[in-house]
Amino acid sequence: MRKPILVASAFAVLVGGYVVSQHFRRTSAMEQAHDDAVAAQEVSSEFRRQLAELAPEHPIRQRFGKFVELRDAGHLRHQGFAMGPHLTLSGTAVFEKANVPCSGVVNVHGPLSVTIRMTPSQEWMDKNPTASLRKSGDVFVVSKPGMTSATSLEYGAAHPNFFHDRSEKRHSKKVGRSVNQAIAMLGNEVASAESSDVPETRQWYQSQRRAEAIDRFLIKAFQDSSLNVRLEAAKLLALPSPGYGKVSHADSTIELLLDEVDDQQQNPSVRAAIVSALLLNYEDKRKGLYERLHQMGPDAHVYVPVIASFLGDRSARHRSDAGAFDAPVGAVKLLGDWGPASADAVPALMDALKNHPNQWTFAAAVAEALGEIGSDAKDAIPELILASSSSHNNLRAAATDAIGKLHTGGKLPMNYDVTNETDIEHLGAKFMQGHSYRWAIDPDGKRIWSIVNKDGLSGLYEIGMEDLVYKRVASISTDGLAGIHVTSECVVILRINREDDAPSVVVDRWSKELGKKLDRVVLFRIDAIPEKSRVSLRNVVWTQDGHKVAFVQCESEPVAGRPRMSRQSNRLKAFNTQTGQSLVVGKVSEYQMKPIAFAAHQESIYFYGHCFETGNRCLAEFDLSTKLFRPIDNTALSGYVAIRVHNNLVVYQGTGSKPAPIKLLNLQSGLITDLVFDADAPRLYDPFHYLLSFIDDETVSVVMETTINIFDAMDGKRLHQIPIFQPKGRRTIRPVLYASTRDQVVLLASNGFGSSNSLEGLWVRQIDHAALDR
Repeated sequence: MRKPILVASAFAVLVGGYVVSQHFRRTSAMEQAHDDAVAAQEVSSEFRRQLAELAPEHPIRQRFGKFVELRDAGHLRHQGFAMGPHLTLSGTAVFEKANVPCSGVVNVHGPLSVTIRMTPSQEWMDKNPTASLRKSGDVFVVSKPGMTSATSLEYGAAHPNFFHDRSEKRHSKKVGRSVNQAIAMLGNEVASAESSDVPETRQWYQSQRRAEAIDRFLIKAFQDSSLNVRLEAAKLLALPSPGYGKVSHADSTIELLLDEVDDQQQNPSVRAAIVSALLLNYEDKRKGLYERLHQMGPDAHVYVPVIASFLGDRSARHRSDAGAFDAPVGAVKLLGDWGPASADAVPALMDALKNHPNQWTFAAAVAEALGEIGSDAKDAIPELILASSSSHNNLRAAATDAIGKLHTGGKLPMNYDVTNETDIEHLGAKFMQGHSYRWAIDPDGKRIWSIVNKDGLSGLYEIGMEDLVYKRVASISTDGLAGIHVTSECVVILRINREDDAPSVVVDRWSKELGKKLDRVVLFRIDAIPEKSRVSLRNVVWTQDGHKVAFVQCESEPVAGRPRMSRQSNRLKAFNTQTGQSLVVGKVSEYQMKPIAFAAHQESIYFYGHCFETGNRCLAEFDLSTKLFRPIDNTALSGYVAIRVHNNLVVYQGTGSKPAPIKLLNLQSGLITDLVFDADAPRLYDPFHYLLSFIDDETVSVVMETTINIFDAMDGKRLHQIPIFQPKGRRTIRPVLYASTRDQVVLLASNGFGSSNSLEGLWVRQIDHAALDR
């Protein structure tokens, strides 16, 4: 009987929670309705009072006469799109000469205030001499050729009981208590020159209006003999407004506060509190503070902890992910100008360099400041190394310069070498711009092969890694080109041959040394293709010796009546390239999966995609000898896509915002290893911005837009980070081809973005791994 009791208890908890939730909702709605009613009543009373006290010369009284009464005043809450939540009030004001429709809006939290406007205004009447005012029944109307409209009164209002939502009310109560408490204490202690200073100061905080009394109030407070009073006045400046944002300081108030900061007779705690309060303003409002502190010279170094604390304040607006438009660049430049005296700010600067959302200007200023601080900032070198791989040119340059200033000898983390920052070699292949290509590399890494599709230059090309010469080996047809693979002796090409009467898929072998075709194997004939349909070969994978190939045959057929839509069908294909024998038979050919690799023993194919057996997307292995299909499902890899297999390691790429963009699955042990990137990781979400290569079964390297990162494939730890180009002035690159061995890395890259047809040039670089001390 225990289980039913537990179920009943859980049900009771859920019902109780629902009842409590509904109770709070009803209570909140009742409180809001009460606040709205109070606000509407008091605003109407204030509106009535102002109308009753209009002077005889006032335009409203001159037009309508003396005010008599206000009728039918009602209110309604709205959720407006442009204005936000607000109250509307309606009614009729009765004057001696006419009855006037009235409409009001309450949309501001603050001291009770009402601003009245007459429509049309007297200024409009004066500018339109053809307009005339006449009485129609109990109301006045304005007539003009082509226009007739009734006159009315409109008013906007603020009220301390009006709130846009519950959160604003809670915030207002919390801040209001703090402000009232501070002002009450100061009001009791400070002998104000004017009796209105204290209430006007409270009004300044509640409505964000600048009041002249605040200057007199603060002068008295900062001259008070009690330290508590002076500290309380400084803290008051940092309190937020009960409304939106921060309190706006008048220019005269800013100058007054800067004088207090510069006053050597003032208590240091008070001066530090004032600096902290001034730092809460927008960046343009801080400029006067930066200038004053810079003029103070060494005397201003006492404010380093205050500035450091401000940089690390996650609640400050300048840490917003929305763009950090007011990030305190001037503050970090000030720390840099003070040099070694800013050593206490190094931890805060390191945190800002790593986590601040503004990487384009603020982080570069932080890197420069760390370099100026000198040897006391050596702990920031690892963060500067990561920043030197940023996609922002100015940050890369600033971080690299800072590393050069801070590094005094010895081994840098991750084998980073700032003395070996050479540009990657340019091959001068500008004629490649805007034309399709296929790339492959020799097994020994000594030559790169490409097939270029361009009128007059189409053919098979070779790049020698020793002399960096780019030359054409053979003139071949590139029509229907689908894939290229290089063995020790041949270049093997997969293409759709349309030269014969019936299109076919063929494999051509070309001799690398002789530059001529050795043989051709027809894999299969393509059935009659309907008009306007297209056939393509995708996701081509090869065995290392080139004797087997697998791919997807994709047929795209337009949908009748919908010119922009097409119906697509895919079929898995695998063949022995020497005999033309099909390797995939039965229903496997109909699976919605893509080949990603052959197994190391070349007797199995790994697929990834939607699997009929599991009903979801997963990795699967197809045994070519037994024709058995084995799904490899792992729920821990949900949201990741398998893109490559190396021996027993499967590479998974994350989709969306993943903490570990790349994961490795060991097929033998089932262990999953995360490759975590803490520099430019978001770039990895786009597969066009990185390539991966296994150095051996225990080491994997990933080339990104700015660096090569080498990881231990067993635990995911990064072993090395290698810059791939001079950081100053160079744009990020897009890797095109990447291969790594124990002896070298070959990288072919473009500084173009988007599709492969937007290349602006090609580069290659070799890196000797043996020279790197692991």
